[in-house]
Amino acid sequence: MNFLTAILSGLLALIGSYIGAMLHRKTQHQNWLLQRRADAFAKLWDVLEAARLESAQYLRSTSDTGMKREQKIIDIFHPAFTQAKVARLFASSAIKDQIEEKVRAIYAGIASVGLGDTRSEQVCADETELQNLLQRDLKNPHW
Repeated sequence: MNFLTAILSGLLALIGSYIGAMLHRKTQHQNWLLQRRADAFAKLWDVLEAARLESAQYLRSTSDTGMKREQKIIDIFHPAFTQAKVARLFASSAIKDQIEEKVRAIYAGIASVGLGDTRSEQVCADETELQNLLQRDLKNPHW
């Protein structure tokens, strides 16, 4: 009977160790993903802010119009479009499309001459919506 108790105790200890290791591994993986998500979102925000500032500087200093102007703004925003795709890889499925949509909306707001004074308000609103999306996704991650 003592032999059976010892084997059963050892077997249960092995099973417990295995379950604990699996739970630890899953938690570590989720923490790693959350950190990568935060890094991707922060880089998106940095690249988007740099594009916004560079495009504002360009628009204030140029007399270019038409295709030349549009192409320059697209070139300025290209890193933001690329980083939006990277951030999309780490985002929850609920906001994947919204990230790229908001980046395109910010670009469109800056590139549109016809919007006048409302352009700044719309760009600020789109930036706020993007920030809220990213914050919610970091606060409540869905795996």
